[in-house]
Amino acid sequence: QLAVSTNDVRLERLIVDDLLPCLIWRLDNELQCATQSLRHESGSSTDGSVDKELHALCEDLYVYLVKDSDGEDKESRRAENNYTSWLENEMENLRVKAGSAAKELLEGSDWNWERYLPAYMEMLEQVDSMDVSDERDYLKEEALLQKLRPEFRSKYGINSCEHPYMLTISSLRQQQFYSMNGLIYQREKNKFLSKLIILKPYIKVSDCSSDIIRRLRDKSEIQYELPEWALLPSVDFLHTVLLLWEPVYHPLIRQSHMATLLWIVDHYNKGSN
Repeated sequence: QLAVSTNDVRLERLIVDDLLPCLIWRLDNELQCATQSLRHESGSSTDGSVDKELHALCEDLYVYLVKDSDGEDKESRRAENNYTSWLENEMENLRVKAGSAAKELLEGSDWNWERYLPAYMEMLEQVDSMDVSDERDYLKEEALLQKLRPEFRSKYGINSCEHPYMLTISSLRQQQFYSMNGLIYQREKNKFLSKLIILKPYIKVSDCSSDIIRRLRDKSEIQYELPEWALLPSVDFLHTVLLLWEPVYHPLIRQSHMATLLWIVDHYNKGSN
C-alpha cells in the first residue's frame, strides 16, 4: 500500500525484485527453504490459513505492482488465469535459479542455501547502495569491482573479477539497471506528455512531429529531462492519442476535458510499456 500510494520507484523495485520472490519461494513446495523446514517440523494446524493469506498477498502484489493497469477486474476469470500462469512461471524460474546458483560456489564447497543467504543479502545491499545511472557498469567487471565497499570485499575475499560472487553481483546490477531506468524513463515520458497536452497553442493531429520538436527546442516553452532520442517517439505517441480524441472533441475545448485526457495518456503510456 505504501509503495502504490507514494509511487516510490525504489520501494516498488524492492518489493518486486526481492520481497515477492521470497514470498513465492515460501509458497512453492518443491523449493526447500528455512521457513518451510520450520513449518514442517512444527506441524502447525494453521498452515492452510497461512498459505491462503500468503497467496492473497501474492496476488495483490501481482495486481498492483506487476500486471499492467488495464482496468481489468482482478476477480474475473481471465485475471485469475493470468495470475495463476504468472505464479507458475515465477516458481519455475526460481527452481532453475536455485539449481544453477550452486555453480557460483567455490570448488569443493557443499551447497547450502541457508549459508549462502546472508552473503546474497549483502550482495543485494551492495548493489542497492550504488547510484542508478545510464552507465552499463555491469558489463565492466573491473569498474563494478571497484564500486564494492572495502569491508565487503575483505569479508568474502573478493580480490579479483574472477571471484564467483562477481557473477551474481553483475546479474543483480543488470537487473537494477533495466528495472530502475525503465521506470524512470516511463515517468519522465509521462511528465513530458502531460506538459505537451496543456501547451498553448494546443498541439493538434495536423501538426507535424518535426515541427513540434523544433518548436520545443527553439522556444524552450517547457522543461523536460527526456533524452533527445526519446522526443520523436513521445510526440508520435501523443499523435496516436489525439488521433482518437480530436474527431470527437475539438482542440479549442480541450481545457474542459484536460483531466480526462491526462488520465487517458497516463494509462495508455503504462499499457504500451
